[in-house]
Amino acid sequence: MHDLESKEENLQSFNDCLNDENIVCLNDKLDAIDIASVSKDSINSLIEECNNIIIQAASECGMLKEKNIVNNNCNRNIKNCKVKKPWFNQECYTKRKDYHKAKSYNWRVKSVESKNNLIRCSKAYKKVCNLQYNEYRKNFIKKLRNLSQSDPKSYWSLLNKSSNTKTNVLEKISLECFHDHFKKLSNVQHDQNGDFTDDIDCNAVTNLNFELNSVITVDEVVKAIKSLKNNKSSGTDLILNEFLKNSCQKMIDIYVNVEDGKAQKKCENESRYMYDRRSYR
Repeated sequence: MHDLESKEENLQSFNDCLNDENIVCLNDKLDAIDIASVSKDSINSLIEECNNIIIQAASECGMLKEKNIVNNNCNRNIKNCKVKKPWFNQECYTKRKDYHKAKSYNWRVKSVESKNNLIRCSKAYKKVCNLQYNEYRKNFIKKLRNLSQSDPKSYWSLLNKSSNTKTNVLEKISLECFHDHFKKLSNVQHDQNGDFTDDIDCNAVTNLNFELNSVITVDEVVKAIKSLKNNKSSGTDLILNEFLKNSCQKMIDIYVNVEDGKAQKKCENESRYMYDRRSYR
């Protein structure tokens, strides 16, 4: 797996490593595009070429590095295992172990004494789990309240690390509800050839419509690139914001043509929702 690192001293060498010949070749391909017949695959192919130019330059100047993937599999030792339940401590682990032993022994012996011992271990296990869970929640809420005013960044970081947030949201929606919802969606008949532009009141068109339907300009793209934040993680394409900023001078024409081509193709597919097919913003 590859990872990217951005350093100030490497950014100038990155700009120098951009292949001018490949940039000119890609520009020629973009200029030769026929918007009427362009496909999504062809646009994706051009975007991939653009990404390859950037990644190649990053690799040549040493900004592309190998990243080792650590195996997160752990053994059964609780000290070496990352427990999903943060409140599940050593005491809970011991009680659970005693419960499993009692359960296994009762399954083999099946006596009154073993049954009573199983019940006792089960109650002790549940009791200590409830106690530790309630104590954890109490401390967690107390910590959140203290951080909400004093340190908002740590507050949200702690809140996002809580594994219960997403789980509780999903548990509120049953599988039957999901099934019924998507079943209704699959039964809806869509008119693929329908044209809804006749229902639009042309008198309601304002200057905003013409502004939204206009071609993407160089100034717009430059402004958008300059507004990108530094020191942010890259996406699956491995393109950092710093790469876009420092390659803007050489590749601005490519960025403008690619965005305009994507916008026009998107508006062509979604024309029934728009007054003009160029209304992409």
